[in-house]
Amino acid sequence: MTTYRKLILHIGMGKTGTTSIQGFLKRNAVALQSAGFRTFGPGELPSCPQVELMDTARLQRALGEIRERSHGAHGVVWSLEGLGTTHFAADPARLEAIRGQLPASQVTIVVYLRRQDAFAASAYLQWNVVHKSYRGPVQSFDQRFPAVYGEAPGSPLEETNLNYHAVIRPWAEAFGVANLRVRPLETGQLVGGDLLLDFVEASGLPRLAYDFDVPRWNATFNQELSDLLGMYSSAFEGPVAPTNMVRFFRSFGYNRFFDQPFFTRFALPPQRRLEILEACQETNARVAREFLGRVDGVLFAEPWPSPDEPYRPYDGMTIEKLVPILLFILARQHEQLARHEARLARYPPLWQALGERLRAAARRVRSRLRRAVREP
Repeated sequence: MTTYRKLILHIGMGKTGTTSIQGFLKRNAVALQSAGFRTFGPGELPSCPQVELMDTARLQRALGEIRERSHGAHGVVWSLEGLGTTHFAADPARLEAIRGQLPASQVTIVVYLRRQDAFAASAYLQWNVVHKSYRGPVQSFDQRFPAVYGEAPGSPLEETNLNYHAVIRPWAEAFGVANLRVRPLETGQLVGGDLLLDFVEASGLPRLAYDFDVPRWNATFNQELSDLLGMYSSAFEGPVAPTNMVRFFRSFGYNRFFDQPFFTRFALPPQRRLEILEACQETNARVAREFLGRVDGVLFAEPWPSPDEPYRPYDGMTIEKLVPILLFILARQHEQLARHEARLARYPPLWQALGERLRAAARRVRSRLRRAVREP
């Protein structure tokens, strides 16, 4: 079995700009291929493990697909946020399968960590409201917490993905601490204050003229739009991932119109954020000491919230909010239709020529059929 010179595994976590990193890898895939690297992201493998993280047989098939498609390459870059979860790492056989099927002289495992109060809020909206992962109507944050990432409700916090030490430890045991690149997602701790620049540095990618013009995906919608998606998801009894609906919301949901003070950004009360940070303080300190060599045990440097800081609770969806949202959507759709009609109007000769070709082809087919019918 061929041994790669370099294997780069970007294991997430979710809600840490993972989609932007994957967009960067896809945009620069040709440049990286010329440098001897093959890149893989979610949806690029028929047996993508993200579909079912605990299906070890599916993982084995995905690894075989990577080996087949990276034939002749001396480096592989694989980015999949599901790898950085307690679900995936629960079975050591999965990590051993990666180590055995993708042997490399040099292995680099990159994982980004977002402070738990911010991660919990964002993860709740993503995997409990927009993509409902359970039965029944959408539940509140307090009903779901700490099951923010698909864990069973009522799980002790130390058994969830908010325990970053538990997420990272299996990778350290399988590949060695020296091969880990644990990156706290804070502007002051990123190279140049930028996620993509930091990823290039942390992963050890070759020095190339990269294209960094990549959209920053999966930004959180404001509370009202998330609420509408939650209402939609609640209409289904079981789990639902409304991909087309989310794609539609993304076509307008990041407009500055929704940044007005009239609307609300989802936020946890300061006291709730403090409770989460205090509950995670010990495991965060272990991550800092064991995987970053920080004797002081400080993983995240930004100041904690003050219990007295201003907080605006969400007052729910109202008709006064819903009407402007619907009118805005109608106006945007009207603009899009007008652009499409103007575009089509520029090319009438093209469509006429295409129509004539189709008609001529139809005449030829009819003629051949008539001859075939007449022949004995």
